[in-house]
Amino acid sequence: TTQIVTPRTDYKNLILSGANNSKSFTGVTTVSGNLTVNITGVTGTTPIPATSTLAANVTVNGALNFTAGKITTATNALTLGNSGTISGAGATTGWVVGNLIKQTATNASPSFNFAIGDATNYTPISVTFTGVNASATGSITASTKTGDHPQIASSDLDATKSVNRTWNLLNIGVSGYTDYSVTLNYAAADNDAAATPANYVVRKYDALAWTSPTTTPTPSATSASATGLVDFGDFAVGEINALSTTNFELDSIKIVPNPSTSNFVTITSSLNEDIEVVVFDVIGKQISSQKLYNNRLDVSELKSGMYLLKISQKEKTTTKKLIVK
Repeated sequence: TTQIVTPRTDYKNLILSGANNSKSFTGVTTVSGNLTVNITGVTGTTPIPATSTLAANVTVNGALNFTAGKITTATNALTLGNSGTISGAGATTGWVVGNLIKQTATNASPSFNFAIGDATNYTPISVTFTGVNASATGSITASTKTGDHPQIASSDLDATKSVNRTWNLLNIGVSGYTDYSVTLNYAAADNDAAATPANYVVRKYDALAWTSPTTTPTPSATSASATGLVDFGDFAVGEINALSTTNFELDSIKIVPNPSTSNFVTITSSLNEDIEVVVFDVIGKQISSQKLYNNRLDVSELKSGMYLLKISQKEKTTTKKLIVK
């Protein structure tokens, strides 16, 4: 059976408990205090593990406590407020299946361990930022799906020696940080049988192109980490395809001056090819797209702040930071 949770925006604390009884949020709900999940047993004529599902968005401003059971968001989202936390999540207790949003206040760190997974496996993603949020408000959304990335064929990863899982991070309004790192956790069963996890690398896809952050330390059979990230998108893990001719990193990119106090910056690389640059702000909004003349990028209309430059040259691409003063 399924018990309906009465939609309200004034819950102080809320406990979901019981055996063989799923819960369903059928309307927008806000819990100003703590939400505790303690659901055990099975439900339905064809028994499946009892769970809690969201047919609308739910916000928790206190602690999300997992004792037993999962929260499945479907196309909706579970949002943790600025002071929201998660405790007790794990492979033997519970986690969020779907979209988990963490809000961040001004001058607070957006770093967070997103307790997410699919219907079977707990596969969280941990995000650690250098710097704090400079926006009045901001949030990061995390989710994960099973299977290889749909665009893996356009990457340099070997689809037969990969982690059969992708993660997605979406930034809405978080700014002011320098960069961030991620730790991607996966189930041992996600690894292809022919893969050697110690040879894995992390790749990121942002709907425009694949990029290659620094993979460190050496990945294991259940986790891989990457550093030096500045923008957001999908993450994939796998071995480099030995037959791949794709190279996602441009050699010896130089941006001068950086920080910039003039109307132009000069961008050069070791290749003697035309350079195209797409300029994004730190929340991922495209500002401009330019094909460089004499290697000069016009920044005269950019306000003071940090920008991300997606630099492409002869089917190669990389992302660099530019500071405008």
